[in-house]
Amino acid sequence: MIAAVCSTVWSVPRCRGDELASETTIERGLKISPVPVNLHAKNRNTVGWGSYLVNAVADCGGCHTFPQFLIGGDPFLGTSRASIPPARNTAHYLAGGFCFGRVISGNLTPDLDTGLPSNMTLQQFVSAMRSGQGKEPALLRIMPWPTYHNMTAVDLGAIYEYLSTIPHAEPCNTSCPPSYPNSRDCPNPAPPR
Repeated sequence: MIAAVCSTVWSVPRCRGDELASETTIERGLKISPVPVNLHAKNRNTVGWGSYLVNAVADCGGCHTFPQFLIGGDPFLGTSRASIPPARNTAHYLAGGFCFGRVISGNLTPDLDTGLPSNMTLQQFVSAMRSGQGKEPALLRIMPWPTYHNMTAVDLGAIYEYLSTIPHAEPCNTSCPPSYPNSRDCPNPAPPR
């Protein structure tokens, strides 16, 4: 069955056409979220589509979850004979902390005070995804915004809506080079990437 994905975060409701998002894609998006989502007062279809984009298409966790996998659960360390099932670091999902030289990935989870994903309004989020300009004037040089700026307003709204439904998380690491205490959910050194 095909269903439209409608965004409730816009002043005028906008929907994805039936040919673009199917019920299975939305259900898949909800199923693959590594953390629970809070659907209270949210559009389930929009959140499912956003999760699908974040977790199956854009791989936001690849840069914004550090370390992405727990010790013993990094699927990239498997072999052609024996695969390793991924053990995602759900305690720090999308909390940032990955170093790219001296630049560190940001926390995308809802801010504890404002509840806004990455502490950005929808307009600020869309602007960052389209222009590479974050809340600070510096260009987001590591963020692949030149690719993501091609996403539709509905896609970016769905990603924002999904990010607003996930739990707040704190990063393991807040400095580059990484310096943080070793723990089960913050293994130091982090598993190789």
